Amino acid sequence: MDGYKMTADTLRHFLERDNLSPEQKAEAEAKIRIYELLSDFTDADRYTAFDSSMFNEIHLGYITKVMDQIAAYDDDEVTQEAAKRLRNRVINKARSILDSMDAKSAEAYYYES
Repeated sequence: MDGYKMTADTLRHFLERDNLSPEQKAEAEAKIRIYELLSDFTDADRYTAFDSSMFNEIHLGYITKVMDQIAAYDDDEVTQEAAKRLRNRVINKARSILDSMDAKSAEAYYYES
């Protein structure tokens, strides 16, 4: 059993509780649907989903958060200043790479570096 299937099963057990609000039940049911879908994904499906650009803004949000965290909290002032100066360039470059590199190649690049 894969992790997504286990998570869906755990959420099903959570749904058996009587003390859940309608909002909690709806949220758990939505998550179960997604985790069930993900448990059936092949590698090709994962790449297709990411290449759809559905997740680009989320990915860019993570990059933005990283740059902002470095700029605000790094122990080295030079690094903080560099992060502030590079923030928009990094985000724009990431946007460009998301548009020009497929997910399978990006994953391979990550594992090679």
